[in-house]
Amino acid sequence: MGDPFDGEFLTQCESVYEQQVLLLEELGKLKAKLDKKQRNVKIWRRLSSVVFITAFVSALILSVAAPAMSAPVVLTVVASGLSTPIDVVGKWCNEMWKKYENAVRRQRELVLSVETGARVNKIARKNYESKLRIRISSVLETVEFAVEREEDEVAMILAVQEI
Repeated sequence: MGDPFDGEFLTQCESVYEQQVLLLEELGKLKAKLDKKQRNVKIWRRLSSVVFITAFVSALILSVAAPAMSAPVVLTVVASGLSTPIDVVGKWCNEMWKKYENAVRRQRELVLSVETGARVNKIARKNYESKLRIRISSVLETVEFAVEREEDEVAMILAVQEI
């Protein structure tokens, strides 16, 4: 009997396997890229927070120190007026960075989910392939048994029923 895993079926199985391997490689690259992006977002969020906190504290100190040093009234008014906008812009930037960080985290979680599914599919495909090989070899053995006992009608009927 011929091997049922020759030809088109084998080509299709190999093609599916190669596609799964390529998908896993691409997902790994994408995951690494998102990891790097996530680290950079955290760094930029912290850095912008430090910049705005420093600016806010500087404006606050200037608004307190300017009157004490007998600075011009304009400087005192500008210093006290700057602290509120700096605080608002700082909070807004922090909120924007947080949203971006959450979006990157969700993308990474999605990639992990797809990667897990691809790994499960790869394992399931291997299991199906091995089960199919076992079943086909069993059917081939039954066919050979039936061919060998061609004259025995009862054996033939049992073999055909088993198939």
